[in-house]
Amino acid sequence: MPWLESIGADKSEFDGINFSMAPIDSSQGILKKWMTAYAPPSCCNWGFYKNDEVDKLGLAALAEFDQAKRDALLTQVNDLVMADAPELFIVHDLNPRALSPKLSGFVQAQSWFQDLTPIVVAP
Repeated sequence: MPWLESIGADKSEFDGINFSMAPIDSSQGILKKWMTAYAPPSCCNWGFYKNDEVDKLGLAALAEFDQAKRDALLTQVNDLVMADAPELFIVHDLNPRALSPKLSGFVQAQSWFQDLTPIVVAP
């Protein structure tokens, strides 16, 4: 695109994506993002991240039916990925906040999906 060329974006070795997976479960939110088997065209490991230990722990987590054991495996996967830092994690805000006294109707979400429709802003 001409505008990309005008800002020199076509010459950069970097690219970026503003992406929120809205993870519904651990297989989508963690494993499909980081396991080698899920690199394109299979799924969502768009950076082609590869770590054999992550793959091993991920396969073990997928085969584990005990929730506590699976959580421990996924925690190890998360720790390895954070240590490798394959992406720049800019924001990890767990909860939206509404602090202005002019706001009413804000209800804190109990999931990843915040409903903004009941919010009213007073003049």
